Amino acid sequence: MDINTTELDFITDKLTAALTRPLEERIAQLENDNRQLQEVLKQSNEALAMQSMTLAAQDMKIQELMAELQRSREEQQQEMNVWVYNQYIPLSKPATQAYVVSLTDNHDRAFLSHFIMHTLPKDAPRQLTDEVTQMTQLP
Repeated sequence: MDINTTELDFITDKLTAALTRPLEERIAQLENDNRQLQEVLKQSNEALAMQSMTLAAQDMKIQELMAELQRSREEQQQEMNVWVYNQYIPLSKPATQAYVVSLTDNHDRAFLSHFIMHTLPKDAPRQLTDEVTQMTQLP
């Protein structure tokens, strides 16, 4: 008995192709989607790397500016100390005496006298300290 399997093979191939074709198309579609997602992921990673580099550069710039600000504050504080030390406060003798007279509390008068006396330079002449004493005493 000789069986011709060609016809059977043909039918089997047709049935198999009918069943596998949608699966193969779905596999091809998923592979295509996967390639597209891989490309999007690659672009996202590149953008993320660029943003990370930009952020790192900005962090370095912030650190430099913070250090510069700290140096500037220190310099300004040193300059301010020297500036305040070297300044004289011009006072009007009549206005100062009128203000002292208007104070009702002896503690306030003592504070004012103490404040003005200690704003004078250390090497102030005796005449200047006498004038301050005279201006801050009651008439």
